Amino acid sequence: MQFTLLTTVAALAFGTHAAVIGRQGSDNPRLAQFRVFSDYGCSNLNEGFFTVDTDQSNKCNNFAPYSGSTPNGYVSIVLQALQPAGEKCKLYLYSDTTCSATETEAALNGCDNASVTQDGASFPTWNSWQLKC
Repeated sequence: MQFTLLTTVAALAFGTHAAVIGRQGSDNPRLAQFRVFSDYGCSNLNEGFFTVDTDQSNKCNNFAPYSGSTPNGYVSIVLQALQPAGEKCKLYLYSDTTCSATETEAALNGCDNASVTQDGASFPTWNSWQLKC
């Protein structure tokens, strides 16, 4: 019984699609949450999640300070949720650090692998993101 309970709690705490963390009563509302991985397929090498608040929207955000195990960005990303305040927003992923190369719209609850090819060049990681509202 205890083992089953501990296993269930651990699965909920560390699951790749754990519940979205919301905030209430803030003048900087939460808009979205996405999870990042250092491997293709959005299941192995879960590196955690990013929450996106209003002050982070409509500007380029670089993964470089955060992607320790994959220094050039993340390999796959899942847009887990758009909060009510962000339901009209779109998350875009980029292969460069300035939100200009290989703009790709992330699918809600879909796995977006960074296997992007543009002009004959292959880009194996996402290096920046922008939530456009």
